[in-house]
Amino acid sequence: MPIQSHDSHGLTVGRLMQRRPETIRVFLRHGMFCVGCTINALHTIDEVCSIYVLDSGAFRKELRETIRGSGPSRRIPQAYEAR
Repeated sequence: MPIQSHDSHGLTVGRLMQRRPETIRVFLRHGMFCVGCTINALHTIDEVCSIYVLDSGAFRKELRETIRGSGPSRRIPQAYEAR
């Protein structure tokens, strides 16, 4: 079964950080101001990667690795898989 992209779910960066707070450190590590930004509820991962000139595939991979590192019992939502 193919992995659906993040954008097809409409998951925003703000919602991602709410659901998976361990991902906040990834945004901070890249110097992204998404944490605490009032419009993080509107932007997707692809949009913020474009704004910050980051490779969205590599960024998603880093998010997945961070989520995996948070514990084996946690499910990794398909939204974080690269296209």
